[in-house]
Amino acid sequence: MTRKIIFLDVDGTIIDYDNHILESAVVAIRKAREKGHLVYVCTGRSKAEMSPEIWDIGFDGMIGGNGSYVEHEGAGYPTPADSARCR
Repeated sequence: MTRKIIFLDVDGTIIDYDNHILESAVVAIRKAREKGHLVYVCTGRSKAEMSPEIWDIGFDGMIGGNGSYVEHEGAGYPTPADSARCR
């Protein structure tokens, strides 16, 4: 099996437009991770806008704030050291 990386939006994909988490999305995300795939949230939301219920589904990280924030396995990027190198 080839390991895949899956990126999912939040609004309209994981959460419906009434702000309810879709059970079908939860099941699919957990099955993908059980099979060894990496699953990330890719959203315009900032990390602060991500409710604990969304994180409880189980993700490997996120790309948030329209790409201004990246997190992988709990580590956020850019780190302060990365920011200094970019100047």
